[in-house]
Amino acid sequence: MDAEDGEQLRITFEDYRKISNVLIQHMRDFEEKNKDTEEGALKKKELVDWYIAQIEDEIDGEQEMIAKMNVTEKVIERLVKVDNVLLEIGGGVRVTVLTWSYIPTIWWIRSTQTNTSCSW
Repeated sequence: MDAEDGEQLRITFEDYRKISNVLIQHMRDFEEKNKDTEEGALKKKELVDWYIAQIEDEIDGEQEMIAKMNVTEKVIERLVKVDNVLLEIGGGVRVTVLTWSYIPTIWWIRSTQTNTSCSW
């Protein structure tokens, strides 16, 4: 992953898929657990913080943590704006899974494309 002073941020499609699958599964679990309460969606910051906590053993220092946070935020942004898998709620503060049945279709479409990287 690269991101220095205005350079384009790039990760492999496999990394994107790995991160997004973990995020989406966590969101599904959260929404299922909270479906009868008002907390049906996660704040973006809560989702990013949760993911960073899951991978903290892989992080070597503050710079790498900031880079991983930036990548995670960009993955969430792509899931909302490009893949249309997540839906922003409340002015973009919260995100929720759009539909569960739609997600396998996205992965099938993306996995059949020849582009093997994601960039923002």
